[in-house]
Amino acid sequence: MISADLLRRSVFQAAGLLRSRLPGPICRFKTQVDLSDPWQQETWGLRAFRGIVPKWVPFARTDFTGRFIFLFLTLELPASGLETLVNGYGLTLESTGTPTHPVFLLLGQQQGVRQILWPDGISMNYLESIIAIPKVRLRGCTDGYCGPFNFATRIDANELSPVLLGLVIGYPKHVSWINAPNNQFEVMQVGTRSKILTAQFNPRGERFRVRDILDRHEAFSMLRDPVFSRSLVSPQIFTFMDWQMEEAWARAQWVTASVTVHKDLPGLPANTYQWGGQSNALAVRLSVPWQLAGPFDRMIIQPPKSTPVAGGEAPRSDYQRQ
Repeated sequence: MISADLLRRSVFQAAGLLRSRLPGPICRFKTQVDLSDPWQQETWGLRAFRGIVPKWVPFARTDFTGRFIFLFLTLELPASGLETLVNGYGLTLESTGTPTHPVFLLLGQQQGVRQILWPDGISMNYLESIIAIPKVRLRGCTDGYCGPFNFATRIDANELSPVLLGLVIGYPKHVSWINAPNNQFEVMQVGTRSKILTAQFNPRGERFRVRDILDRHEAFSMLRDPVFSRSLVSPQIFTFMDWQMEEAWARAQWVTASVTVHKDLPGLPANTYQWGGQSNALAVRLSVPWQLAGPFDRMIIQPPKSTPVAGGEAPRSDYQRQ
């Protein structure tokens, strides 16, 4: 029987070879880019970095890398409903000492997504929305690293290839229609005009380096936790998303935002959520390179150590500009 790890590696490399031999329009599903949006004009040669991450993280040339231009929104929801949801996956919420628990919402465009081993010039650009619950733990776990983890409850993308690749490592990805004109984001069910989620936002102030605000918001430290997922062939899968926010290329801008969830989604009930200038919740637009490591065995994970980031030069990267 083929091992789960060998199956994943074979699928990832086959996807790169397939995309290198098919014209772009055949690979594409539906991606609309607003060329007037100045954020889309921030481009550079595709590069992969190792950011400030724990030494145990097993980076390799089989990792995926890319750049995400996205809204990063946090909110607090009743912990009781979220606990019921994660229990079905063998998880439990880490106590926050309050009746609520954080939820993350990421809406934006992925650029230059590729496995490092893919042929030169082959990558994916697509729109994506992510709903995730941070600070979850393995229920009944008594040995090794038991949490906290980040747990994605739903991911929508508008291109088939990244959805299939994500499903291989247990990410709950769905193919959806997504439109993202300037300062808007809309997710709809494929084959219909039924809206799943719509968002509007307005930038506030000038852009700045992400690393200048990392020590002000706990949400950024939560993003550094390993990711838990599961698939039909692997009941527990562990990966690590290295959000390289310390890099000089990582930029940010504050926003006000309104998100309407048109039907209940896992971890995010139907409602209209607001992020205003006086809100304690985080609402920021980010442009960040990333590298996805894994899957790997849970027993190599070690408890995270917070590393303060001061101003000055960006950390040296393991991979240099191509």
